[in-house]
Amino acid sequence: MAHLLLFDLPGGDDPGLFQTAIELGHEITFCTSDLSYYRNKGPEFFEDITQANQIIDMPDMAYEPLCRQLDVIHAATPFDAVINVLDIRGVLAARVAKRYGLRYLCPDAAQLTRDKTRVRARLQENGIPQPAFAQVKTIEELMTALNQTGYPAILKPSDGLGSDNVYYLTGPESITEDVISLFQLSEGLAYGFGARSSQLYSVEPYMKGRLIGVDVFSDGRTRTMLGINAKKMCPPPSFAIAGSTYSSQQFDDAVVREFAFSVLDAIGFDFGACHIEMIVHEEGVYVVEINARLVNAQIPYQMSYALDRSVYADFIHLHLGMPLSEMPPFARQAFSVIRWVVADRHGVLEEIGLPDMTHPQIERVVMFKGEGDTVQPPMSNQDRIGYVIVTAETEEEGVRLADEFVNATRLRIASCSAEPCQMA
Repeated sequence: MAHLLLFDLPGGDDPGLFQTAIELGHEITFCTSDLSYYRNKGPEFFEDITQANQIIDMPDMAYEPLCRQLDVIHAATPFDAVINVLDIRGVLAARVAKRYGLRYLCPDAAQLTRDKTRVRARLQENGIPQPAFAQVKTIEELMTALNQTGYPAILKPSDGLGSDNVYYLTGPESITEDVISLFQLSEGLAYGFGARSSQLYSVEPYMKGRLIGVDVFSDGRTRTMLGINAKKMCPPPSFAIAGSTYSSQQFDDAVVREFAFSVLDAIGFDFGACHIEMIVHEEGVYVVEINARLVNAQIPYQMSYALDRSVYADFIHLHLGMPLSEMPPFARQAFSVIRWVVADRHGVLEEIGLPDMTHPQIERVVMFKGEGDTVQPPMSNQDRIGYVIVTAETEEEGVRLADEFVNATRLRIASCSAEPCQMA
């Protein structure tokens, strides 16, 4: 049994990593900036959290005050690993791991990956071609940058996450009040758990092509690519992910792997899990962004079904020092497809009618929204209602079955009153 130091869960909604650590018999110290968030998720969810051996609830999650509490715990029962899957805690987790001499991504690389523009600059310095890009803080700087990048363009927070607050700019007319208001905020965008944005924004051309997610494990000596996740996007101007297929055979694994590893070399990524989003098109492969963490948004479940093993367990073993050479190969046992249920209009959700499908290939069905929640057509991943995961012997069969399930799902949505609806 090892002693794991865990930080806040991604979005607070996925206890899978926590549950896996418990199932493996590990002692857990859990650090959160808002324990009430988990309590409000319901008694069953909160019961998982309370199985931690120690819980630190610290609203500002500042390094020095946190370490004063951690030092006491560590002196009594030393930590064996620091585990984190939340973007906003990456730098803090790296610093804490270094303090206790534990395996983790080095703090400099962790800090770098929290700034998308700095990452592009570093890649460019290392000879990896980049589209035109700029970092802006004012509306005037945005207009200047758009003269360089041209339209269509993408505007997003330089330290953003979860496809939130991403704008597709098609021309001067798309500089709406919502865009202008970004540069008028007295403080940064709220990311949850007390974290706010840097108020810096990344601007770059909209890149056409196929969006893929590539997950890589690094053990400090070598790397392995877990597979390629072919993503399906909701129609523009949305930036929500409608679903994905893992591990897709539509791409050249060797080319993607070589590119991914060169990108990680360029930014000094030395340890841990990394989720890289890329655009693949006729001219080559381009980085969309690099997330210095294990992929989240339910994808670890999808990967685990495809690999017939727990990716969360692999992730924990990696941080406990298991070399990649001692892990079984990450070989696809089946194709795993996830599709998200979304609303086609704005209103209040009255009922979700799931299809009467009991096919053994339907592995998992989860709904995050329910009766009384306000819904809208998906503009970001936060607008999605729920998902289905299926497995199949072929990629085509998995896609067909998952699409069939989602298409047969019926949502009863009541129109809002004259007063504007507030998103739940």
